[in-house]
Amino acid sequence: MYPENIVTQIRILPTSSSDPDFKDEKAMKNFFSIKLPLNGKFHFHRNNVAQPKGTLILFQYKNAIVASGIMESRKDTLDEGYKGYYIFNKDSINLLTKSISKDELKDADVGFERFGNTSKRIDIKYFREINNLLDEHFDEK
Repeated sequence: MYPENIVTQIRILPTSSSDPDFKDEKAMKNFFSIKLPLNGKFHFHRNNVAQPKGTLILFQYKNAIVASGIMESRKDTLDEGYKGYYIFNKDSINLLTKSISKDELKDADVGFERFGNTSKRIDIKYFREINNLLDEHFDEK
C-alpha cells in the first residue's frame, strides 16, 4: 500500500467523538473519503506528532483503525478553533473497507497493547506487517 522508503515512523492517532467530523460513522466516512483527501488538513487540539514528515498515520475511530495516510507537515497556528493541523499527502489517504481491530493488531505481533485517547507509536521495524494489514483491509475498486 505504501512505499517503505517514504515512511519514517508509524503512529496511531485517535479521533475525538466531540469533533463534528467524527460524531458518527457516516461523518467519519465522509471525512476520510472526501474532506481529508480534498484539503489534506487534519486539525488537532493537542500536539501528538512532533516530527510529522513521512509519518504513516493509522487513524483510530472508537476502538479500531479505519483509515491511513502519510503526513507531510504540521502547522502550529490557530485554525477553526483548533491549535493547528497536520497536512497529509492527499493521494495517500485510504478509508479502509474493513476496519482493523485491536485483536488483529495484537495478532500481527507489532508490539501493540491497546487503544487509548493519545497517540501511540509503533516501531518502524513493523512497517511490513502494518502495510500488509492495511492491504488486507483495503479494497481498491
